[in-house]
Amino acid sequence: MHMNGEAEVPLAQVLQMLENDKTAYVEKGESMYYGLKDPTPVGMYDNIFYATAEQDDLIQLNEYAYRIQLEQDVADVRELTEQLCGLLTKKENAEEPTADQALSTEESETRQLTMTAEGNGAYTLRFSTSSYRLDEEKLCQFLQTLSGFVSVQQEVWGVSLKENNIAPMWDCQDSFGICCVTLKEGAALTPEDLDLDFDVEIEQNEKGTCTIIPKKFLDMQQRYQLLRKVSLMVEAGEKIDRVGVSYIMYESVPNTAAESDGSIQLMGRGDCDGSKELDSSDVFELLQHTANVGAGNEGTLTGKELLAADIDGNGSVDSTDLFELLRYCAEKGAGLQPTWTEILG
Repeated sequence: MHMNGEAEVPLAQVLQMLENDKTAYVEKGESMYYGLKDPTPVGMYDNIFYATAEQDDLIQLNEYAYRIQLEQDVADVRELTEQLCGLLTKKENAEEPTADQALSTEESETRQLTMTAEGNGAYTLRFSTSSYRLDEEKLCQFLQTLSGFVSVQQEVWGVSLKENNIAPMWDCQDSFGICCVTLKEGAALTPEDLDLDFDVEIEQNEKGTCTIIPKKFLDMQQRYQLLRKVSLMVEAGEKIDRVGVSYIMYESVPNTAAESDGSIQLMGRGDCDGSKELDSSDVFELLQHTANVGAGNEGTLTGKELLAADIDGNGSVDSTDLFELLRYCAEKGAGLQPTWTEILG
């Protein structure tokens, strides 16, 4: 996968970059051809469209793998597998996710769910996006409750549909337009609301859906500006409730193999700064967060860093977590080999 014309990077990293890039326009959905800009949890969608100032792409996601590292092998891999399967949401025609299904030794190219124990505390849960979904926040919360949890890596397989001749209707000056928006009740949208330096027409159907149609070709920068403007209006609650980009398939779609290009670290216990290393920087981040919360202010940690800061996995981040992280880093700095199992008792 490519991002901003640079060298190939793991697809998981592309998705992570988009999650953190507040200036990008991103749509996520369950259909290959259409997505809605809804607040969808990470890992709960199977296609993603993005537009940045430099480029856009529509990516069909095919498979996820979560590589879990514990300090040692679990006593009962079936129980761990059942717990992980309980976090999966199956799609309409898929089988119920079970430990028997995931741990089956049957060789099949069509298997949709597998759990593999590699030894030395390493486990990999792999599943097809056509059958299952996983809320990554719930996964990280669960793993943090395992005293020997160290880290979890994410790998994603997907196909660039732009390279396969499926793309937004950027060039179509007809009723499909460049994007469709659903208005809030009683609201109306005019070209002047978009405040852009190019001409568009807005057509509204009887259901209240408005289609934004450019009067002439828009270059990449203009497309991006249009989608960003509409996106910001959605976020601000101004007139528009949701927005979706229209896609079209050009010619035939070649058979392209899914690619991943490697994995990324999703979360590590105590990794409060996202550096993948546990040191005084993580202690500082956690100290700053707990001090702010203790003073009645907003905490400084959010997202996966906040989950990582919940050292004991009890659902809250407080001075106890700070003490446990400080002890771990102190023992590590003294040349010892601390384990979370020992630290957490």
